[in-house]
Amino acid sequence: MRIAIVAVEGSLLSAIAGLSDLFWITNQALRAPPEGMEQGVAIPSGLTFETRIVSADGQPLRDPQGRLIPVDEGFAVAKEYDVVLVTGMALGADGLPPMSESIQQAAHWL
Repeated sequence: MRIAIVAVEGSLLSAIAGLSDLFWITNQALRAPPEGMEQGVAIPSGLTFETRIVSADGQPLRDPQGRLIPVDEGFAVAKEYDVVLVTGMALGADGLPPMSESIQQAAHWL
């Protein structure tokens, strides 16, 4: 399953990294189920999760704390995805997401 995680101005690195890590850990568990896993749980053969971090221009960007968010590709070259996730982000003083160019491009891409 191909999963895009969208990075825009105001995105939190922890939210993006946390989701990416969650799917990576799930892949590890699917390859080698934990001992004592309930018998009879049906796991589709070959199921894996591929996550890609996508941004408007494909370039890394900084989160509100100045930490670098790595990006795999831009919207223009992003391939077809089964799921697209937009994470939590820092809000402006008005309690709303910032109205930036990258957010407008993400809305259009979605």
